[in-house]
Amino acid sequence: MVSVARFRFPKPKPKKPKITKNAPYKKNGGTIKKILLVNTLIKDISMIQVESQLVTTEHSMEKTWMLLN
Repeated sequence: MVSVARFRFPKPKPKKPKITKNAPYKKNGGTIKKILLVNTLIKDISMIQVESQLVTTEHSMEKTWMLLN
């Protein structure tokens, strides 16, 4: 019989989170900045929706005006 030596895998070391230069937020206070980013995005989207609604209402008003005259 040939005795097989058990190979023990080395314990994986905890990896440090890499902070890239072009990251919009850093480790400290990252979540707050992230939330602010998301909030601004949501505001932008809502503004776009409002603008599109205004445009559609203007268009329909023009159509009705054309029909009336």
